[in-house]
Amino acid sequence: MREKLRSQVADMLGAIRDRHNIRLGGGGADAITSWFLGPKGENAKLMQDLASRAVEAHLNFRRDVYPDDPMFITPEMQAAPEYKRSVDIIRRDFEDVLKALQESGAFFSMRSQGHMLWDVTLPSVAGYLAAILYNQNNVAAEASPVTTMMEIAVGDDLCRMEDRKPVGAVEPVMGQQGVQDRLIADQRHRIQVRMLVQRELDGRHDLGRTQVAAHGVDCDAPG
Repeated sequence: MREKLRSQVADMLGAIRDRHNIRLGGGGADAITSWFLGPKGENAKLMQDLASRAVEAHLNFRRDVYPDDPMFITPEMQAAPEYKRSVDIIRRDFEDVLKALQESGAFFSMRSQGHMLWDVTLPSVAGYLAAILYNQNNVAAEASPVTTMMEIAVGDDLCRMEDRKPVGAVEPVMGQQGVQDRLIADQRHRIQVRMLVQRELDGRHDLGRTQVAAHGVDCDAPG
């Protein structure tokens, strides 16, 4: 039963990947000036168009899924005083966040090119805004059928960058077994990463206790 279910999930994921061509092969864009918002927001129109399109597409998705279901948030609810007060609070707090963010480091400036941190790419920002609206759970492929395949494509591309053989993707098109193998390997990798992070945290904790004890402080003493 488990193998049958795994096979069905692999078939579904493979079909989604093929239908939307979720692969990172092929050529890319040549004009690097189109990749970034720009130090002075020169590509603001493009960013706004992509962000607006992401919201529009997601709203269409919500309306098209179970189209016969009734509205939950009604116009009457939106006209209520408590609703309007809540909206005012959200807008006010959001403006506070935006105002605070104005004191962030200006890593998008050309003056920061020599720094280890620089600007994020415009496609990555647009993609992040689009994807987060769907709130997918990549821990389980059945809860994230599209973004899991995107994650696998990125992981395989990173493997190629490091001259490593992508698991289950020796050929450009993975078969059913390839998808299964890649999903299993991806899950094992996540577990290994968690174990390494936990080991690192445990090691730092022990090191910190040792350093504190070296100064004559009892870590286990109450208060």
